[in-house]
Amino acid sequence: MKVKTNQLTKACLLSAGLIGGIGIQSVSAGELKWNGFFTGAFSQSDSEYAYGRFYEISDSGSYLTDTRLGLQATAKVNDKVSFTTQLVAKNNNENFEVNANWLYANIALTSDFAMKLGRMQQPMYLFSSQLEAGYTIPWVRPPQEVYEQQFFNDYTGLELGFKKYVAGHDVSFKVLHGVQDNEITAAVLGKIFAREEPLIERMSSDDFLGMSLQIEGDFYRFNIAGVKQDLDVGIPADVTNTFILDIASCGTTPPFSAKCSQLFATAALLGGGGNPAINGDFWTAGADVRLSDLRLIAEYALRKVGDFEREGYYVSVMYRADKLTPYLTYATHDTSGEAIGDDDQTQNSIALGARYEWQPNTALKFEILSVDPQDDTRGLYHVGFVPDEMESMNAVTLALDLVF
Repeated sequence: MKVKTNQLTKACLLSAGLIGGIGIQSVSAGELKWNGFFTGAFSQSDSEYAYGRFYEISDSGSYLTDTRLGLQATAKVNDKVSFTTQLVAKNNNENFEVNANWLYANIALTSDFAMKLGRMQQPMYLFSSQLEAGYTIPWVRPPQEVYEQQFFNDYTGLELGFKKYVAGHDVSFKVLHGVQDNEITAAVLGKIFAREEPLIERMSSDDFLGMSLQIEGDFYRFNIAGVKQDLDVGIPADVTNTFILDIASCGTTPPFSAKCSQLFATAALLGGGGNPAINGDFWTAGADVRLSDLRLIAEYALRKVGDFEREGYYVSVMYRADKLTPYLTYATHDTSGEAIGDDDQTQNSIALGARYEWQPNTALKFEILSVDPQDDTRGLYHVGFVPDEMESMNAVTLALDLVF
């Protein structure tokens, strides 16, 4: 469901009304808890090309890049069952699209075992459950070298969870199974079909299987997770139809341009049995350590697609001085093996930022991000077919995060 910007308030009021309706029914049953979050931000870079699949930062500057609103409600059904939903409205092509990121029942099987059924977030990262609620993460946004690797963060299915206090640690283990079906923007499709912009592709999986293990102590938290999934990729008909017309026009206008050379390379790829299906594994590991006012966060991600690998990690150091928490983050991303369309992505980045606890439940954030693509690749720029080498980019973001 797409909602135009001037209809956002109406959508939020409707969502609040739905939550209130649940509340009227749930009060008689016992308990109802609800809350919300909001991020308003402005971002601008010095590059004409958009950076980041999820954020699309460019030199045009925008208030739409990070702005979002979320409402979350939890209703207690009985002593064993509760229900949680999270509605998030954020920008999609200058409209605000409202999605139910969470929509699940939580069932307490025993004191140590629980089951969730419905639509949930994959617990792949240290901050998977907090991705939309900007106030609950320390940066303006998570480092994309790691957090962009997952195609989409939600799934519909089953989660079996075990949690127990063992030797001074909270230990939790989760097993996931379900399906995924979503539309995402794919720069690689823009490249192989010689289109300047990224293209929309549909990804689905009927056999998503994953696990995660988290160990939390007094001042540290460790997480390791992995998924195995076979994703089918659907290419829209208008893309293939345009491709056929472009190929035909290239055959009548030699010498061939760089665009035509790419189109013929794509024809050879598809004619040689190129298959857009994505089959592979995804693994992550992370650590979050607090030593008094000093905090160290690091995560690593590896995605394997056949013999093609994407690998990324970051290390972030921050120091809290009363209400101010400056941070420095170094991140890197690299690829190896053979990818569809030969779409290598190598880059390094450095982010310098600060978080200020301005009021209770309200944080102001500032960040300067410098991205440097390597080895004549596009890095994580959100572009399609660009024959020239991508240059370094500097971006600045100002954000207001709050929870209520």
